[in-house]
Amino acid sequence: MPKFTKQQTFDIVVKGLAAQGFEQAKDPHAWGSCMYRDDKGRKCAAGQFIPDELYDPEIEFMGSIGCLITSSPVYHWYVDSGLADHDRELLIDLQAAHDTADDPQHVKLLLREVAFTHELTLPPELAQ
Repeated sequence: MPKFTKQQTFDIVVKGLAAQGFEQAKDPHAWGSCMYRDDKGRKCAAGQFIPDELYDPEIEFMGSIGCLITSSPVYHWYVDSGLADHDRELLIDLQAAHDTADDPQHVKLLLREVAFTHELTLPPELAQ
């Protein structure tokens, strides 16, 4: 069972993404694909929860949270990083909102849709 409520998880992600102007963490060398962290220090939705001491650039090649299954070689990292303390379906939706957006305004729009889908309250960063 997750240690955090869906609302807590959502608020943490929105606050983290707002701090970086809702800009995406992108790999400039991989056709703009999203990353858990980029070389400018930006983080994706799931990347907001990965402590510095547990971040490993190898995770950039593991795919999205939705791809992780218990038999995955990196599943232990998912648990150790603290991501397992959050609602998995919400994390998948948050990661998709971040990864599929065209620009910061689109990220905000998609985050509002996630809030609606999961029946969450919009934090101040999205209430405008």
